[in-house]
Amino acid sequence: MAREGIARAIVGPVEGILYRDPGMAREGLMAKLEAAGRPESLAPAAVVNPAFPGWEGDLADWAEAGAVAVKMYPNYHGYDAGGVEVRRLAGAAAERGLPVIVCVRVEDERNHHPLMLVPPVPAAAVAKLAKAVPGAKVVLACGNQSEIETFLGEAAGEAQVWAELSYLKSPTNAVEAMVAKVGAERLVFGSHAPFIDPGVTRAKIDRSGIGEEEGMILGGNAAALFA
Repeated sequence: MAREGIARAIVGPVEGILYRDPGMAREGLMAKLEAAGRPESLAPAAVVNPAFPGWEGDLADWAEAGAVAVKMYPNYHGYDAGGVEVRRLAGAAAERGLPVIVCVRVEDERNHHPLMLVPPVPAAAVAKLAKAVPGAKVVLACGNQSEIETFLGEAAGEAQVWAELSYLKSPTNAVEAMVAKVGAERLVFGSHAPFIDPGVTRAKIDRSGIGEEEGMILGGNAAALFA
């Protein structure tokens, strides 16, 4: 974070991605943050599975622990990103003032073992969620160029939507092209560390030549989103 000039980051428990009950990963994450002195630079994110019984209690426990957002992994926990369960969770998160971050993927599908393929979450389903729960702030994470365009395009209107740029990998002018198509107001910097080096996304933005809009993507939009 210091190397890339990142002042504050949202962190979630990686173990929660593979737990059927991701609430079991909360104590581990909070113990690590406590051991580090609960630095203001690291804000916890709740990983919640709305298809697992008792998720309401998990959300309450995460909120009490100081979570600033809710992260969802529909493709790993086995539910429809635009389904009823997710809408309930998004609504409950909105009532607590917590943005919802829906992760399209954890790792590039081309790197998956042939017997353990995990398909990406459809961006259109996440857009459906955002439109169904207009009071929720919904962030698409780890989406590629076409997925970001689909999400922001289909959720346009009254929905409160953003997309982070860690998986915006091509073409070489991908950031400039995305800003030209959707504007900078709904784009935020995301590292997807430890799966991607934070310097990769930072370099793409730094070399984009988009001027004042760079500051919006690197921090201004996120400050408003998580205020």
